[in-house]
Amino acid sequence: MYTKLLIHYFLSPVISALPLTSIAFVIALIFFKLFQRVRANFDYSANCWFCNQNTKIPYDHRNSWNCPKCEQYNGFTKDGDYNKEIYEQLDCSNVSRKSVNSSALLETSNGLCAVCNENQRIKVEKIAQFEPRRESRFDEELKVFK
Repeated sequence: MYTKLLIHYFLSPVISALPLTSIAFVIALIFFKLFQRVRANFDYSANCWFCNQNTKIPYDHRNSWNCPKCEQYNGFTKDGDYNKEIYEQLDCSNVSRKSVNSSALLETSNGLCAVCNENQRIKVEKIAQFEPRRESRFDEELKVFK
């Protein structure tokens, strides 16, 4: 009898609060869904990442839109990558071809032309000849030398 009284005493507030909590949760969920539907009818003010132009766009497209001024796509992931594949970046038909002096293109294993390889060799040679005034400050002096 004593345990029944304790159970009734402690569980009674919990049991009576349960319907109120459920009703509050359902009302909050209804308001949230209603807010989402109403918000989708209003425009979103967005700033173009490329030309810094402010523009109004549909709220549903706030992370996937083309700027009307510079026509750049604005839609990014949290990492900063584009959030969709942009096929224009993969199209090489509009790329202009620059003519390169064929004598400068010798077979090398590192992919650089002969002139660039020579410049690289000179740079490495000069760094190899570098001697610091104080060994303890080698890194700082080398940075200044470069």
